[in-house]
Amino acid sequence: MDQKQDEGLRLLLDVPEDEVVFGFDEYASTLTSAIMGTDPHFTVGIFGGWGCGKTTLLRRIEAQLKSGYSDKALTVFFDAWRYQREEHMLLPLLDTLSDSLKGQQEHWQILSDKVKRLTRAIIGAMTIKVPGMDLKVDEAVKSWQQADELRSNYHSWLSELQVALNEAREGDYQRRIVILIDDLDRCLPHRVIEVLESIKVMLDVAGFVLS
Repeated sequence: MDQKQDEGLRLLLDVPEDEVVFGFDEYASTLTSAIMGTDPHFTVGIFGGWGCGKTTLLRRIEAQLKSGYSDKALTVFFDAWRYQREEHMLLPLLDTLSDSLKGQQEHWQILSDKVKRLTRAIIGAMTIKVPGMDLKVDEAVKSWQQADELRSNYHSWLSELQVALNEAREGDYQRRIVILIDDLDRCLPHRVIEVLESIKVMLDVAGFVLS
């Protein structure tokens, strides 16, 4: 029997390559250098058609950051497509960040509690409903007061997150959190917008780099 027939038909799977192809290491090195050489308050966009290797490139960047800058860069890999059915995309992004902080160096530990508190504040703010026309005036006023209080808490936690991140970076302002967002092009258009809005929230805090 023919040897090729014995081996069967090999399908190309949609998984990142382990082997370096198409000079991805060179691209990854350039982007890693930019991520570590620029003040951490920006976003890097990686564009390309389906199957061109965006995930492979992101994984190479992650590997280079971990091998060369493990004491300065905390990498967080976020698969947007996996969470696109979530009602609010910011919440799984914060949960992924919280999970990534576990077991890290001592200077990152202070952030863990702040991220959890920020998540709770956002959940509270998102559960507030806009008063309907059928509500009594006093009930509407009370609802709006609660909403204002939660919004105030939300901005307060963001400020606390910035303070905590500054403390984590104290003594070495090369430290940064790098969030690598994958499979954004698989999400439905309105979900893509939500992820981009979540990115904007994270960029309000200096010390984050998103790609």
